[in-house]
Amino acid sequence: MRKDVPMHTIYLGSRDGRLFLQTDCCKIKDIILNEFSRFTMFEADGFFAGKDVKTMVIKIASDDVDKVRDIVTKLGHGMGQKGVGWEVGGQYQSVITIPPSHTVTM
Repeated sequence: MRKDVPMHTIYLGSRDGRLFLQTDCCKIKDIILNEFSRFTMFEADGFFAGKDVKTMVIKIASDDVDKVRDIVTKLGHGMGQKGVGWEVGGQYQSVITIPPSHTVTM
């Protein structure tokens, strides 16, 4: 009998709040497929700072929290987002994923 595993939900806003381009969808799929062979993704209407933002909702069943966190960070970097929403076990957090192009060198 298979064991139950946590369901992770990732909320990834589009770059400009508009619909995701086909190239964006392919990039998102490729990033996830590097680590997970089974997942669900769909576009939804999200709201951030009171504005409608097209959001990709990604659902991954996994007991490997570190692997999912890595995907969340890679998605943020790949899509140029400084933060990505991540929910697991009913708890939501915003993961800061400042793209390398926005980092400050000291």
